[in-house]
Amino acid sequence: MDKQSAYLTKLYTIWGSIVVVWAIYRAKFMLPEVVDEFLVKPLVFLGPVLYFVLIYEKRSLASIGWQSKKFMRDVYLGIGFAAIFTVLGVVANFLKYGTINLNPVVPITGTTLLIALILSIVTSLTEETLVRGFLFSRLVGAYRNQFKGLVISTLMYLVILTPIILTRLQLTPQSLMILLVSNIIMSAANSMIYYETRSIALPVFIHAFWNMSAVLYL
Repeated sequence: MDKQSAYLTKLYTIWGSIVVVWAIYRAKFMLPEVVDEFLVKPLVFLGPVLYFVLIYEKRSLASIGWQSKKFMRDVYLGIGFAAIFTVLGVVANFLKYGTINLNPVVPITGTTLLIALILSIVTSLTEETLVRGFLFSRLVGAYRNQFKGLVISTLMYLVILTPIILTRLQLTPQSLMILLVSNIIMSAANSMIYYETRSIALPVFIHAFWNMSAVLYL
């Protein structure tokens, strides 16, 4: 086995291990979503990644997009995307229900809209670090092909979504198709943005506000 194949094997093994552990957790435990997203998911998703990057590769956190370069620019752009997603969400809500509800119900019992937003950002930080900062960047480097890295990492991301789709979400075939297509679009866009910026800040904001608009208004 050559060096590239050995590296890719390690990469796919890490991803596969995360998927299996996360699937077992989703199937066996029904803890509050706050516990899932603030504690368990970061531990399962980021623990192996940080070990691999810091110990095995001996690289910095900047190599997975954790850097402050042009952070405020990304914040402003993220707010802009939030406004766009909100408008699109309200329009979709109106087309679906024939009325506009500017006070959507937060789907997490006992929490506020602010906490839901913070939860969405934390979730997006975890997932974008794994998918964009780690998997996408390493796949592009290993294959020396941006498009191949984008396609494979997007498919990996969809597999990661499978446990929650099977255990928590009650989706109609139409809703499932919308969910999959929207996540493919978001994942591809975030991969291209990450490739240009080498920072996960803007992808995190886009991912978080995309999720918020979909959950609150659709």
